[in-house]
Amino acid sequence: MRPAASTVRAAAAGLVLLVVLPGCETSAEKSARLEKQEESSPAEKGLKVSTLNPNVKVIRRAVLTDANGTAAVVTLRADGRAAVAGVPIAIDVRGAKRAAVFKNNEPGTEAALVSASVLAPGRDLTWVHDQVPLGDVKATSVRVRVGEAKGKAPARLPELKLSELKLTRDPTSGTEGVGKVTNSSTIEQRILTMFAVARRGGKIVAAGRAVVRKLKPGKTARFSVFFIGNPLGAKVSVAAPPTVLG
Repeated sequence: MRPAASTVRAAAAGLVLLVVLPGCETSAEKSARLEKQEESSPAEKGLKVSTLNPNVKVIRRAVLTDANGTAAVVTLRADGRAAVAGVPIAIDVRGAKRAAVFKNNEPGTEAALVSASVLAPGRDLTWVHDQVPLGDVKATSVRVRVGEAKGKAPARLPELKLSELKLTRDPTSGTEGVGKVTNSSTIEQRILTMFAVARRGGKIVAAGRAVVRKLKPGKTARFSVFFIGNPLGAKVSVAAPPTVLG
């Protein structure tokens, strides 16, 4: 027997209610959802660079290892006329006899470990992957593939100001660099990553990263970098490419 019309209408109303309710998202819920998305890789199936980016050059690459771990360091330069956003960076770390020992293509990897949030034209960015899990295996080199940008960047990027790192030596965790970053833009930055690199005689001798989860406009945050390698006595530089562009 078919249900009464009133019953059908009630069921239909219930279905509509079920569809509409999930869309009622509060500001706090939206912020939490966006933050969760930003913490994970943009490629949930794992990073794969099929087509190389003709406008981005790999200027320098290095692998560093000490008692605290292994880091891959890559200097990139964008030759295009405009800034580009979401540039995939695939690394293939090699060991003895050039055998592959690590690739950053695992699903769900942190976005800053598989891409550059933005590359400004004519400027170098030295990107650091400091979580290369090798154990007792020794890394000797790294191969790099830079993919096509996922998006366009505004003509004027959010401005971030960095203080000079102050280095201290910790007997347990090694050398720590402490600095401050100020958000001089009107855009809140989220999952902001600082890449620190130490050079001695032009050679990269140490590198590390630090992350600030949120940085509101006009605010300053303190950050700490724990280096792989020894930056003491070397020239240290820090980069903080903006993560939220507009």
